[in-house]
Amino acid sequence: PIPGSDLQLKVDRLPLMGSHEAPRRIGLLFDYTCPDCRQQHGYIREAVEKFDGKLSCLMIPMPLDKNCNDLIEETYPVQIDACEYAKICLAVHQVAADKYDSFDRWLFSDRDEKKELNEVRKYAAELVGAEKLEKALSSEALQEQLKQNILIYKLNYEKNTVIPQTIVHDHMIFGLSESAEKLQSELQRILKLKSVKLVKAKEPVLETEIVGTYDLRYGENIFRVVFQEGGIVIITNDKKETREYKWKIEDGEVHVEYEDFVGVYRIG
Repeated sequence: PIPGSDLQLKVDRLPLMGSHEAPRRIGLLFDYTCPDCRQQHGYIREAVEKFDGKLSCLMIPMPLDKNCNDLIEETYPVQIDACEYAKICLAVHQVAADKYDSFDRWLFSDRDEKKELNEVRKYAAELVGAEKLEKALSSEALQEQLKQNILIYKLNYEKNTVIPQTIVHDHMIFGLSESAEKLQSELQRILKLKSVKLVKAKEPVLETEIVGTYDLRYGENIFRVVFQEGGIVIITNDKKETREYKWKIEDGEVHVEYEDFVGVYRIG
């Protein structure tokens, strides 16, 4: 649902960044022609990859172009053809949802510069087939979805016209986040994606190996953590209660998972 409304998104009609099985899902209302939107998209891509399998994001193209958005009185030069870019995003997903991620990564490969419309249309046609793409672009389902995306923008139009708009549970983040790290911090706080720090106890730590015993500091609490071979970690609290988690190393960080809990740890 969209915060402050009864509007429900038809998630199967929208592209998804990340796994369909992810327990936490956010949404990004964006216009590809908007530089801040492209930057926020990059921040979200980093967050989705950071929380490996625990976070996904619905992509909601919303053009700031009067040719398809009656809220816009004048289309600024930078937003020319925004409607067409949005339609191509939706069409690629409609024709071949499994290929959208490849399209999305290519489309946003340069956050600083938007790709030319003809180039985008050509790439999309090569990816999903020119005939299927054109059919999807003119479909009623696509037009209906575009109208719903614009309706989402309209819900907050009187309060805030800024985009991107990032939908996080019952929160709306308006505009570009200060940094990728700041966005990840907000997501951790709102969605309860835990992030704590491991402090070395006795055993030496190798760059690619963490098997051993550590003290885990979380607020005022200290837990004993034992990383075992085979990807299992046992965490014991001050009440001698234990839990078993799975762990793995990625890019010098330790990812620990248990049901809806994901922690990203740094050895220090």
